[in-house]
Amino acid sequence: MGDYLFPGRYGDALNTSSIRRLVDKYERLSGVAGVSPHVLRHATLTELVRRKKQDLALVAAVAGHAKLATTAIYVQANMQDLEAAVDSLMED
Repeated sequence: MGDYLFPGRYGDALNTSSIRRLVDKYERLSGVAGVSPHVLRHATLTELVRRKKQDLALVAAVAGHAKLATTAIYVQANMQDLEAAVDSLMED
């Protein structure tokens, strides 16, 4: 296996403009608006932390974050989490 998670055509790293072109292409083909490399990165990291329950240190390494505090934004409670917590109190 190579040195890159997403290698380019010749095994080297994909550069920023190549990634942007790929995202733009699939945004057009899918008809989904508002997709960007940043949105995809954020969604992927959130999925790993919140739904897949991956270790924060592992997700930080995947993201290339030097500090866990940077990655911790993906585990902060949102309004949906708070509503679910209150709803769970009402069960029984």
